[in-house]
Amino acid sequence: MLNAPEESVRRFIATQYAPGNTRGIQVLCPYSELKELFERIKNQWVSIGETEPYASVLADEKYLRKNIDLNLVEFHQTGESGMKNLASLCSKNNVPLPNRVLFELGCGVGRSTQFFSTAFETVHAWDVSAGNLEECKISLISRGVGNVKLKLVSVIDDYSAIPEHDVFFSEIVVQHNPPPLQYYLLDQVLSRLKPGGVFFFQTITHHPDYAFVVSDYLKWKHEQDYEMHALPMRWITALLRKNNLFLLDVLKDRLGGFNLDSYTFFGIRPN
Repeated sequence: MLNAPEESVRRFIATQYAPGNTRGIQVLCPYSELKELFERIKNQWVSIGETEPYASVLADEKYLRKNIDLNLVEFHQTGESGMKNLASLCSKNNVPLPNRVLFELGCGVGRSTQFFSTAFETVHAWDVSAGNLEECKISLISRGVGNVKLKLVSVIDDYSAIPEHDVFFSEIVVQHNPPPLQYYLLDQVLSRLKPGGVFFFQTITHHPDYAFVVSDYLKWKHEQDYEMHALPMRWITALLRKNNLFLLDVLKDRLGGFNLDSYTFFGIRPN
């Protein structure tokens, strides 16, 4: 069973496969190692999606399979915050919100996807978990949604086919990937943001006990339901510069859990 929200710090520190590691956080690695990282994380989420698809999105006992029927409406209503926050940041920064194509990285069971479908002409919703994606499909069909294109990501090479889009959205997703994979995923998505497009994504940037070395990590054996990782702020800003993107807002949030530095990044690709 998934850990409760108050266990987020324990989950995070448990990823420290080498206690006392002072070797820093490795972000770049060969593509062959990226493939290994992807397979490891994908397998975790394939398993979670088959057992507890809803609680994997929001870690709460009421969203476990045994309780979800009584709380399904409430669960889906929580997804409206993504669309509201995106629109709010656009308004705050005097940025028009394009209504054409949105790309959602890690759509899960469609908690936010359903609200994006009413605001955009086309939504591309991708996820690595077949179980989560099936729940998303069922939810969208029940609502008569026909403008969402679902994609199951089976291999890391699939990310090379990310479509061009006007809006990029991702929340409580990137943080579950090791730093090299976070950097790679964000680079793949952001490079396909159209001129005048808007990006909105969240991840963890710091924890005082966190370190990451690919070779050590791949040797590490664990029984985590899912992992939490940090991508340092300097790498995120470097990635935005690399893709000629303009950062408009950085908001600290609590989406990574207690006592973790988690931020939402918002900005545009200039015309």
